[in-house]
Amino acid sequence: MIDVDHLRQHPDVYKKAVQDKRLAVDVDAFLQLDTARRELIPQVEEMRARKNEASKRIAALQGKDRDKAIADMQKLKKEMDAKEEELKILEEQWRAQQLEFPSIPLPRVPVGNDETGNVEVEKHG
Repeated sequence: MIDVDHLRQHPDVYKKAVQDKRLAVDVDAFLQLDTARRELIPQVEEMRARKNEASKRIAALQGKDRDKAIADMQKLKKEMDAKEEELKILEEQWRAQQLEFPSIPLPRVPVGNDETGNVEVEKHG
């Protein structure tokens, strides 16, 4: 698995690794997905915090105030459920795409079109 922080800081290194290994991995698309995921996480966490705070307030309320607070919390829960589902889908795509990235080859490793381009470094036996 790759270091996503390193990928964010050095996307060109990964683009070159993908090109050298002749893989069909879109680094820019992954970075866009990563950005969307990173923007959605705090939104979901903020909604969860608001829901928890509303739950605490509802316990202390009575009458019409309580009914209004419950209705508001139910509306918030529906919005939160939609955002959580969106985040779940993004997380699944993010993990799946992350697994497609190759490891970064060492600079001394020759680049070849296929295994015929391999160089014998050492022979045993």
